[in-house]
Amino acid sequence: MNDPNGPVFANGKYHLFNQYNPEGAKWGHMSWAHSVSDDLVSWTHLPVALLPNNTYDSGGVFSGSITIVNGKPIISYTCVGPHGQLQCLASAKDPTDPNLIDWVKDPSNPVIAQQPPTTPSNDFRDDTTAWLVPGANGQGQRWAMAMSALENNTAGVVVYVTPNASSPLKPLTRHGVLYSSGETGTMWECPDFALFPG
Repeated sequence: MNDPNGPVFANGKYHLFNQYNPEGAKWGHMSWAHSVSDDLVSWTHLPVALLPNNTYDSGGVFSGSITIVNGKPIISYTCVGPHGQLQCLASAKDPTDPNLIDWVKDPSNPVIAQQPPTTPSNDFRDDTTAWLVPGANGQGQRWAMAMSALENNTAGVVVYVTPNASSPLKPLTRHGVLYSSGETGTMWECPDFALFPG
């Protein structure tokens, strides 16, 4: 087990997910384990939230995050399959369930079905929690999400955006590079980004 994913407070409970191999104590068959707490001290293990059970994620359900969109928790995660690392979504089947037991993968997965130009197939991963930004030409708002990508042999974080705020984190189109540097290795694992008031 590794990589805590998708910490979120929903329906009066704290949820934490993490990378997990349900088939043994070694790396492989990467899935999302799920635990829940009332107080951040005592935790209850719940059924595995996401398993690599589709062609597009047959190589593993890698790291990602959770965003609450219009009251509905949505997981964004890196799916690994025949075309390398791409980005997928899953939604809470019952958003009112305090334990958020059941998750349904999006029928349009992978929602980002191609790596950025010049990015190797296995160097595009680890979605952040999405945040709202001004829409095109100042019209309304839209969701933005960042992820790690190796572009032109340079480590960086790229940003994808939706058309508007009502979009359930799709479709996502590449907007640009948030930051990159050739001095800090070839991949930035599990990047994150936060906006603070003021």
